[in-house]
Amino acid sequence: MHFVICMFASIVILAICVLFTEVFPVYIKVLFALLASYTTGYAISILIRKIAELTSWYKEPSLWPHIWCFSGITLAIVAIVELILYRKNKRNTQKAA
Repeated sequence: MHFVICMFASIVILAICVLFTEVFPVYIKVLFALLASYTTGYAISILIRKIAELTSWYKEPSLWPHIWCFSGITLAIVAIVELILYRKNKRNTQKAA
């Protein structure tokens, strides 16, 4: 249940960032992206820990190293998607002009 709550929170944070993209300044968007990536990384590490507990891979999986690893991966994915969307928008505005 904790995984579902964390994923819902990260989706809500990203949705707020997307919906109010023209209202928020850049540093608020960066803050939301960092918060959403941390929440998503935390949720993914919880999911991996639960899978490890159910399959008995190891008895006591440490949670903190996984959180930072998955948060960094999620932040990189968000940055790549943002870069792709920015370039696509830039090309569309150049074609229209």
